[in-house]
Amino acid sequence: MAAEAPYVSMTDIQGHWAAPAIQECVDMAIVRGNPDGTFRPNATISRAEFLALVVRAFDIPAGTEEVTFPDVKKGDWFLPELEAAQKAGIAGGYPDGTFRPTKGVSRAEMVAMVVRAARQDLSPLRAGSTFPDVPDGWMTEPVRQALQSGIVGGYADGRFYPDKQASRAEAAVVMLRALYAMQVPEKQPDDQQLTAQVIASEGAGIDEMNHQDYSMTKSLQYTIGQARAMTISQADDLAAYGASGARLNIVPQTQNAVVSQKRQRTAQVRYHFTYEITVTAPDLEKQNVVDGTLIYSLRIQGGEWKIYKIESVSSS
Repeated sequence: MAAEAPYVSMTDIQGHWAAPAIQECVDMAIVRGNPDGTFRPNATISRAEFLALVVRAFDIPAGTEEVTFPDVKKGDWFLPELEAAQKAGIAGGYPDGTFRPTKGVSRAEMVAMVVRAARQDLSPLRAGSTFPDVPDGWMTEPVRQALQSGIVGGYADGRFYPDKQASRAEAAVVMLRALYAMQVPEKQPDDQQLTAQVIASEGAGIDEMNHQDYSMTKSLQYTIGQARAMTISQADDLAAYGASGARLNIVPQTQNAVVSQKRQRTAQVRYHFTYEITVTAPDLEKQNVVDGTLIYSLRIQGGEWKIYKIESVSSS
């Protein structure tokens, strides 16, 4: 059971209209920020960059076919993603045979790639045909599907502007909406599969916590499942007695995991717990019972369901 990935917050998305979607995609490891901690939501996104997001979001397996675009060479950072996307029939080139990886991806191209990646798994949520500025041709059907499934909407004037270059913020929003629109019932996971994943994560965290020697300060930073909250709840005791070799023992009293939301590639599980916690050190033994509720967020990654975020539910 791998350790939970650290939370990463972009420094320049606060107050932005797409901030929630951007942060969710960052949490999912679909989009990445810049080395300086910024996301630059209003900057344009290239065809190669967007293609990489599609491959990560839809967990497309690596391709083995050789890419033959004259403007793509070995060593290009996006080559593995392009090979995977080409094998899956997601990305194609221009009539002149080029791919134009650094060209800004248009809104129509962005939608076409996402719809192809989702294949027939998008559930129509509303009526709608297309936009008045979307011509008949290669983009007509992808835009129609995207509109009906709620992936895209028009501008205030009712137009789509298919040739306009997409921004990084728009890319994150479209990607997240596409994952949420994949709601074909027979292709969704079994509830037991998801709840078992959460219980296993909690068990791994508890087992690890129960075997830690808290005379090591680094143990206070351990972050796996509910073990993080348990450590925090006993932080004062552990810090005070850590030098003497304090130990923590967590014993589950109740564990209740219920799937609160699921789609084909994303899901949430609501986990309620009651744990008895004992802190033991020389000349000390303290015991108390804690309970609470967590929301586990999961997604398909590497062909398996994996936990990417754990949030505490505040008591009302």
